[in-house]
Amino acid sequence: MPQKYCYQVGEWVEDNVSQQVEQCVEQDCDWWCACCNKWFCALVWVLVTITTWVVTTVCEILGDTFDLGVAIFKGGWDIIAGIFTWNWARVWDGLTEIAGAAGGLLGDLIRAIVFPCGLYGAFRDSINKWRLQGYVESLLDKDDRLGDKERTQIKQALGLNGAGFGFRLKVQHYRGYVRSDYIAPGDTVPALVRWNNDPDPNTKIDLKILTGFKWDHFWERGRPDVRGANTSESDIDAYLADPSSRSFSIYAQTDSVQLDKIHAIQTKGDSIGLKL
Repeated sequence: MPQKYCYQVGEWVEDNVSQQVEQCVEQDCDWWCACCNKWFCALVWVLVTITTWVVTTVCEILGDTFDLGVAIFKGGWDIIAGIFTWNWARVWDGLTEIAGAAGGLLGDLIRAIVFPCGLYGAFRDSINKWRLQGYVESLLDKDDRLGDKERTQIKQALGLNGAGFGFRLKVQHYRGYVRSDYIAPGDTVPALVRWNNDPDPNTKIDLKILTGFKWDHFWERGRPDVRGANTSESDIDAYLADPSSRSFSIYAQTDSVQLDKIHAIQTKGDSIGLKL
């Protein structure tokens, strides 16, 4: 989550500062001073790009440090609980959670220490956005089918007037889930029970595998978000014996994973001119 706010800081600078700098660079050259106005704008663009990269990088490092602290606390608890309950899968999950957070922090530190690498990427992304914006604007200017009013409206909608370039889209991100009490039309037992008891091995869905309590291959374990009153493997057994005894829901992913995916979509979309 902290990385989301770092991205928003960079996006604010891009929309409110960089756009103005780009308009400055694109203005006519003052020949009387050997285009000093454009040289000054170019210098400001370089300074803004460097400053944005520094602020964003520091923000991401601080965010990764916070995430590592949370991972150590949560992962450490999973390791301890897994050892005492002989749940080695939980121990492994705790270790991978800590290792993943540490890897994220290490990656940002390497990009920050290897100065040319991260800074080159910042300039490359800025130039690519600038080129994409210029390409879109040139297409609109060359389209004879558009009148001046329509062309102005389209440019305004795309943020070509300095409001932040990008095509605005509203999207919804759905997270699949199934409830323990869901009964398909025409059936008399919950769908989860019917799937688990299916005699056909090609269509059978083991409920314990679906809930992440069992797996065919250790490296292919599912990690769903099972929501219920302290749902455990024994609760799944009790539910299969008496579906009315337990109530829970199985979500395809946790809240944090969903937010991370939404943030990734926003970041990638912005790189191709989409404001999601």
